[in-house]
Amino acid sequence: MATKLSGVIVGTFPELRFEPTAKRIRASLGGNTVVDTLHAWLVWEPKRITPIYAVPEAELLAELAPPRDPTADVPEFGVRLSADSLPSLDPRTGFGRHTTPGEQLDVVTGTTTAPGAAFRRTTPTWPGMSCWISPPFSGGKTTRKSSATPATPSTAWTSGPHP
Repeated sequence: MATKLSGVIVGTFPELRFEPTAKRIRASLGGNTVVDTLHAWLVWEPKRITPIYAVPEAELLAELAPPRDPTADVPEFGVRLSADSLPSLDPRTGFGRHTTPGEQLDVVTGTTTAPGAAFRRTTPTWPGMSCWISPPFSGGKTTRKSSATPATPSTAWTSGPHP
C-alpha cells in the first residue's frame, strides 16, 4: 500500500498542528530579550500554510498585556493547494488573523511594546505552551536578524541548534 503524501498533509489543514523544534529560539525587542528557550514548538493554526512559534509562557522574559489598541480586522489571503482542497491562508495573511479561539496580546519589555505580537489560546491545547509569538516583522528565516523599520520596533529573532 502507498499513501499520497500531499493528501495526508493537506488533509490536516483544518486541524491545529504542531511540531517540537530542536532549535534554541531567542527573541529580543528593543534590545531586551523576550524569550530564550530550548522548548519551542512550531504551530500551524487551522488553514495556515506557515507556522508560528509556541513557547512556554513560563520562559517569557517580557510581560504580556491586553492590547492597548485592539487590532483592526486582518484580511485573509486564501490559496488552494490543489483543485480539490479547501482554501488555506497564505503567508500574506497577517499574524492578527487567528483561526482558533484566543486572545491577542501585546509583548511589553522595559523599553518597547510590540502590539499584538503574542496570542494565547482560550483553551490551551498543550499545558504550558499557551503562548504563541510572532515577530513584528514579516518574512525571512528565524536565523535572520531584523532591523527596525518605521512601522516596527527593533526586533531580532535567532535560532540555532541546542548548545
